[in-house]
Amino acid sequence: MAIEKVREYLKPFGRDADIQEFPVSSATVELAAQALHTEPARIAKTISLKNAEGGCLLIVTAGDTKIDNSKFPACGSSNSAIELSCSDLFELSRAEKWVDVCKTAG
Repeated sequence: MAIEKVREYLKPFGRDADIQEFPVSSATVELAAQALHTEPARIAKTISLKNAEGGCLLIVTAGDTKIDNSKFPACGSSNSAIELSCSDLFELSRAEKWVDVCKTAG
């Protein structure tokens, strides 16, 4: 999704001005953490899957986790980010519920 489309989508929520653009890439968890001067755990990784009925499944994990394929068989610009709380993300994505698809550490 192009960053202009993301801005357009967030505008009715009053969150379009919250998008941060960087002079460096934020395309990976490590690069985003460096651009934001934070740890990878604070970066959200997202997988969006569209179904045949036109709906979608949005998977969001902390940047330092991996999806557990036994729980789920397994995407804007490359230099942008927005900080959202979990409740903001739930509202903006029009989510129905949260599910656990991550492996535990260790």
